Amino acid sequence: MSGVRIVRLATHPDYQRMGYGTKAIQLLEKYFQGHIVNIDEYNNQESASSPTPDQVEIIDDEDLPLLNEKLYPRRGLPPLLEKLNERRLKHSIDYLGVSYGLSADLLKFWKKNQFLPIYLRQTASELTGEYSCIMLKTIHQSGQAPWLFSYYQDFRRRLLSLLGFQFRIFTPGMVLNLIQQAVYPEIKEEFTVSLIEQNFTDYDLRRLESYTRNLVDYHLILDLIPTLAKLFYLNRLPIQLTVVQMALLSGIGLQYKTIEQLESELNLSQSQLLALFNKLIKKIIDLINSVQENEIGKTFVNSLDTANMQPLDKSLRQELNEVAATIRNRQSEELDRLMHDQQLSKYAVNGSEEVWKEELRNISDPGVISIPRSLNKRKDVEIENLVYFYMATKEKLEFPSPPTFFQMIEDLEMMSSDEKTFSLCQFEQLVEQTKQEGIETK
Repeated sequence: MSGVRIVRLATHPDYQRMGYGTKAIQLLEKYFQGHIVNIDEYNNQESASSPTPDQVEIIDDEDLPLLNEKLYPRRGLPPLLEKLNERRLKHSIDYLGVSYGLSADLLKFWKKNQFLPIYLRQTASELTGEYSCIMLKTIHQSGQAPWLFSYYQDFRRRLLSLLGFQFRIFTPGMVLNLIQQAVYPEIKEEFTVSLIEQNFTDYDLRRLESYTRNLVDYHLILDLIPTLAKLFYLNRLPIQLTVVQMALLSGIGLQYKTIEQLESELNLSQSQLLALFNKLIKKIIDLINSVQENEIGKTFVNSLDTANMQPLDKSLRQELNEVAATIRNRQSEELDRLMHDQQLSKYAVNGSEEVWKEELRNISDPGVISIPRSLNKRKDVEIENLVYFYMATKEKLEFPSPPTFFQMIEDLEMMSSDEKTFSLCQFEQLVEQTKQEGIETK
């Protein structure tokens, strides 16, 4: 590759900062791109002023010592300055370069014309006290070249580590201009949990979070600021910061300046700077927490995927309906059983085995035997079962029930044991009558 170095760009003092320097660079770039050509193929002025090979006498250096050289006006020399439209483009150029003593104004000017810094001398000049800076710009049509961006990335990576040494005297504005560019799209790396674990421990993260809650002073997290600053300026922290916050991050984390020094350089009070610094750390800790939460969520999703779960054949409503139908069938079977037992109870033989033995032992008439009725206990249980069942299901009848039926149930609940035994026959008759009329319970 070949390039052209801009040695000096001079503008009249009365016409500085009016765009003449930028226009000169644009014309020079167009010329080397081939947009400005000499339409006069036979330039008489060039042929008259430029010596031909026959007019130039070639002399070896050994035959012309400097002590014997005679100084006199030369004739036939080419002009020192030429117009671009009068000069023929003889070489293909890949880039434009410039070298100058670094200052805030010159750095801003060359960056505005899309030049990128690739070298910065670490020792100042003994004459001017400035640091020499080399900047390049490609002159291709696209305006982008991967090799130049690679040089700039390497320059920025090294500069981030050198700002804490000789370059501590740089102002925050100059530092931001050196480590930021707008010519090439930045390649942002993904901020992952592995990157967090490589740079921070759990205790470090707790310290950062404690500072965001105003539980500790900012001095407790100063050792973490250089790491955070490098991650941010290497495009590994996807957060948006204001200009003052970026100046704070570079000043504290890269140049190791104190809040008092930044107070005078940024023209802001310490309370304002500390408030902005707290918001800066809060953005970072929120990002770290969100990344960790997303990673934990992915592990849950992966565990569910590996479980090989399959959807249910039935919905929840269908399952509930089936269970309800099963319970209703069970209740209906229980009701039928109770009613069947009640109907057969009239044919049951009264008396227990002891009563029968006693009566058979004392029988007077061989053809007649008398057993006292003792149905109170059995009848009480049966009546209580019937009353409980009908009281539990009377609200679920599909049509209005006879008032007499429910009145009988309520009366039975209030009866004594003897009264229940006496009313059992009436209750059974009412149940049979209700079933014959078509009353069905669930």
